[in-house]
Amino acid sequence: MQPRKRKTVKKRNPTPIVIILAVLLLSIAFQITPPGQTLLKRVPHLFHSFMRVFSQDGAYIPQADAYGLDISRFQGDIQWDTLPQIHFEPITRCQRRNGNIASAPVSFVFAKASEGATHVDPAIDQNRTLVRKLAIPFGAYHVLTLSEPKEQARNFISNAKLRKGDLTPVIDLEEDILGKYDDNDVIKTVVDVAQRLKKKYGPTPIIYGSHKYISKLSEKGLPDHYPLWIARYSTKDRPQNADIWQFTDCGTIPGVNHDIDINALFSDRHKLTDYVIRK
Repeated sequence: MQPRKRKTVKKRNPTPIVIILAVLLLSIAFQITPPGQTLLKRVPHLFHSFMRVFSQDGAYIPQADAYGLDISRFQGDIQWDTLPQIHFEPITRCQRRNGNIASAPVSFVFAKASEGATHVDPAIDQNRTLVRKLAIPFGAYHVLTLSEPKEQARNFISNAKLRKGDLTPVIDLEEDILGKYDDNDVIKTVVDVAQRLKKKYGPTPIIYGSHKYISKLSEKGLPDHYPLWIARYSTKDRPQNADIWQFTDCGTIPGVNHDIDINALFSDRHKLTDYVIRK
């Protein structure tokens, strides 16, 4: 096949567009960079926020019965005493410190406790202690792998250290960890670990995952009696199967110097009190 003859294209000077975009990005930067944190450290978040300005068609914060956080060591040292509320910034669906936009109390917090049969999140003890100190309902989650279910349940139980009055455990299904395995093996492991945690704590564990991955597993036979915590950021509409909706992954709130997930809880199927451990 003979190569096509290239068309001559008149070059345009991109300088004005570049300048305009740079000014917009810097404007966003100064508004969402928390005090005491350098602008350079916020570059990934700034780019994420900048792109969302152009990818979202209007402001949106879901109307929910409660809002909460999920955290792990990646949030670093959280200044819990400065965290009375979540502040919403309704341009990119991210959050910022300016409380005159929109705000809601932090009604629950789930912290990562464990992963697989042996890994422990190094921040779990500190996060659990400080959340309880503020009397915010506390829960913990376990990132599932395809290792031995009995050992995974034991790892979570011994490190989450949940007690009466805490929230039911969450099993976190990450497709980048589990997607390489057969779906039936994943479902079998989920059910086995969930049964062990239910026997220990009472309430049925919550299953967390992306909308796409949970839908796929549901089609393959994941039982439908689990409360579902769905991560989906590219829509204004609550996923139909979501009891809890993780609607943004780029939140910024007082006391946290890293991006944080914000979650909306809906009580049309389950109230926050339905997730409380009572034994």
